[in-house]
Amino acid sequence: MRCKCEFTNVEGARFCGRCGRDLSERGKPGSESSRAATIAPAQSPRDSSRGRTAILAAAIVAAAAGYWWFNRQPDSYKPDNGGLYAVNVDGKHGFMDVTGKTVITPQFDDVYDFSEGLAAVRIGTKFGFIDTEGAVVVAPQFDDVRNFRFGRSAVKLCCGPWDQQDSRNRFGFIDRDGKLIHNPDFRWVAAVRIGDRAGYIDKSGRIVINPQFDYAESFVEGLAVVRVGDERSGKYGFIDKSGKIVVAPQFDYADAFSDGLARVRIGDAATGKWGYIWR
Repeated sequence: MRCKCEFTNVEGARFCGRCGRDLSERGKPGSESSRAATIAPAQSPRDSSRGRTAILAAAIVAAAAGYWWFNRQPDSYKPDNGGLYAVNVDGKHGFMDVTGKTVITPQFDDVYDFSEGLAAVRIGTKFGFIDTEGAVVVAPQFDDVRNFRFGRSAVKLCCGPWDQQDSRNRFGFIDRDGKLIHNPDFRWVAAVRIGDRAGYIDKSGRIVINPQFDYAESFVEGLAVVRVGDERSGKYGFIDKSGKIVVAPQFDYADAFSDGLARVRIGDAATGKWGYIWR
């Protein structure tokens, strides 16, 4: 698929791999896709009791799926790079397979590993995403991004690389189509920071644990490290997924749990003592 900038993209690309131009005509006024509409055929009457039973069964399945989603162990997640590995040839980045064969021609200014069938790529100063065929499917538009996980990617809209701190920083989350699933009004996402307090959102972007901590990390083995107070004198503890404090903030530093144990420190970094706590 050839772009107006004369760059030849792979078949199926939605955005140009060189200039980021939108290659798709879908959804534009007058296009076939925008005119298309499907009218569902009328359904014949069903037995009311059978219908109620089906609805009840569907509700039970949905409730069970929701319970699993919110109570799954994060450590069970295993990212998949699709058997593709980043390569750098004369300053341009692409991907090869396990045999060393070039699968995606080096053409990008930077790339991240594949995850869930998508890889972040940088064109100029902006990041977007490509699929395993090398087609740009999310236009380069973000200052920095993180790999997809459970169908979502954290993105930085301002200002500069991920670790560059700025009072204007704004973070959000996108789905696989590049659509923001929450207004990009977070100042940090690990948990998320709104103003000067950290809390947590669910997959849809809804706040489920109100921002109330001075610092918070991602959940590991069902618990997350939080800090109350500033970095120098604050204390670290742990909360569960309901936001309940299960280990009171009392440590001068704490690492996430691993195999049921978490490393903690009492005292300053130079002379303090380290130990372990269990859940």
